[in-house]
This record gives sequence, structure tokens and C-alpha cells, in this order.
Amino acid sequence: MSANPKLDIVREWIKLARADLANTENTFRLELDPTYTTICFHAQQCIEKMIKAVLVYHDVDFPKSHDLSELIALLKPRFNLSRALPHPEELTPYAVRTRYPGAWSEITREQVEAALDAAFKVQRRVDDYFKKKKVKI
Repeated sequence: MSANPKLDIVREWIKLARADLANTENTFRLELDPTYTTICFHAQQCIEKMIKAVLVYHDVDFPKSHDLSELIALLKPRFNLSRALPHPEELTPYAVRTRYPGAWSEITREQVEAALDAAFKVQRRVDDYFKKKKVKI
């Protein structure tokens, strides 16, 4: 633990988000269709955890929710993700849809690529944000 417990929690969220992102990359390299659900789940989780890191940094309480739109709304006006993540509602269902059976449509390669792209954009945006704040994460 450092002298700043809040930053320790921010760093923990970021570390977990980066692990999710690494899982997406590693699984995507396998190029097996059944792993599309895993990739989309971890991409959504990466984004969710990155958002929660910024919320913790700003002392904003947030609900136990996977709803990216809801979490992003809590960021405004402190932090804008609209360019990196223009359609968060498309990714939110991956938090649950990919983990349980149901009448879901199959995830396409295009959806996987979009989820991966969004996760990388959010990660870069959050990293840049903390660099500008001179916060080492």
C-alpha cells in the first residue's frame, strides 16, 4: 500500500482491466469462433473496470452495475468517453449474455472486433487521462 489508499484502489481497477484486455488479445489470437463470447465478455469487463477506476479517482460512488451507459453518465462532466466509446449500450449485454445460456444471437467476428477496438480505445483514453493528471498507474 502506498501513502494514498485511493490511488491504490485506482491502480487495482486498472490492473484488473489490463488483465481482461490481455485475455481478449490472447483469446482473439486463437481465432476459434466459440471463444467470441469470452473475448466480448473480457472486453466489456475491461471497459467497465477502466471507468470504475476513473470514478474512484474522482470519489464518485457507483452502483454494482455492468451498465456502461449508467457508469459513463456518472463520469460526466469529469471525463468524456464519447469518442472512444460512442455506443456503450452495445457492449453492456456482454457482461451477462456471454456467461449464461439463453436465446442469444451468435456473436459475429465483426462484433468481436468492435468490442476489442472499443476496449483498446478506452484503455488508451484512460491511460492518457491519468498521464495528464500526472498520476502513475
